[in-house]
Amino acid sequence: MMPPMLMKIAIYEEGVRKMNFWIPLVLIYLLLLPLFVFLLPFLIVLGVIAWGFGVGNNPFSWMVWIYELWCATKGTIIETKSKNERVYIRIF
Repeated sequence: MMPPMLMKIAIYEEGVRKMNFWIPLVLIYLLLLPLFVFLLPFLIVLGVIAWGFGVGNNPFSWMVWIYELWCATKGTIIETKSKNERVYIRIF
């Protein structure tokens, strides 16, 4: 499984494409990396505490679940419409 790497955003006005651009999600991941590194120790401690109280079997199983959820966003299509405009977002 591989996480999504690109996002395409297209904006249409009255059926004519007004804007079309691609966003490399790798750049966004690099910007969010310091936040994840900062939060990781706290999440690990919370997982161990929850495991100690019998809430979960493995304190690290949530990491796998989050990664699978993140990879599952690949192929997502979001489309919104109004009378004159349409916004189309696709995650690759």
